[in-house]
Amino acid sequence: MATLAFERETERPTAHLTEHLTGQRPQGSADGPGDDRRGGGLLTKVTIKQKLWAMAAIAIAVFLVMTAIGLLRVGPSIGAVKDNAATTTAITEMSAAYTNWVSSDDDVQSALSGTPIESEAPGTVAEMIDDLANDYADATKHLDAAIAAAQTTQGAQTTAAVKGLESLKKLVAAYHDDIEVKAITELQAGHTKAAARVAMIGGNTMYTKVDDGFQKMSKLAKQVTAERTADIDGKLSSLRLSLAVVAIIGALLFIAVAFFIIGSITRPLQRVVEVLRSIASGDR
Repeated sequence: MATLAFERETERPTAHLTEHLTGQRPQGSADGPGDDRRGGGLLTKVTIKQKLWAMAAIAIAVFLVMTAIGLLRVGPSIGAVKDNAATTTAITEMSAAYTNWVSSDDDVQSALSGTPIESEAPGTVAEMIDDLANDYADATKHLDAAIAAAQTTQGAQTTAAVKGLESLKKLVAAYHDDIEVKAITELQAGHTKAAARVAMIGGNTMYTKVDDGFQKMSKLAKQVTAERTADIDGKLSSLRLSLAVVAIIGALLFIAVAFFIIGSITRPLQRVVEVLRSIASGDR
């Protein structure tokens, strides 16, 4: 009888420990009424590995959300940056075209001025005429490049920019054909005064139109660039704000879930420690 009593006494702490480890009472143990109703709950049915996987899944979900927001917001910004680069190219090409056009007009003036000294420096006028042809060709080439760059951009002002550049190209061509070529033709025919009249008097109004056309297009291009730069800055600011909000919410959610899961792991271990301390102190 003494041996049987000792075995029962040693089995009770073991059953108590098992209860704290698993959250359930061992089969066949019944210390009192109502003990069968004590269940382990949902968390006791989930392993530690599964809980850690759940934390990792939350972190991955937050990362995917931030990536999706970044892609959705960065896409338009990248497009705006490309448009800005194309607009800058158009401005550069247009500036080069303006320089060549002014040089072509200077070539005509130089040819008119070189006529009196042609006898002393043969070939001066012919050289100026060749320079005129080259400068006009370069101006046309740069305008074509500016039009091509403007056509790659997107936005409400793209059509207006392309049409403006095409109109400017027609003005440059008209000035070349109606003023520069006619002045050179008169000069080659020996009609120096007639050539000067065409270049200086007849070309004054058209020269102003072409110059105003270049200035207008340059102003429009700079305005478009400024607007797109402001739009890019706005999109990037919105992107930074969105990512910051998602990151803060995700961090708070992760901390809350981690605290909950870690607590579900440490609480049973704490109970085990308490039971082991009770056993060690002889409190059964």
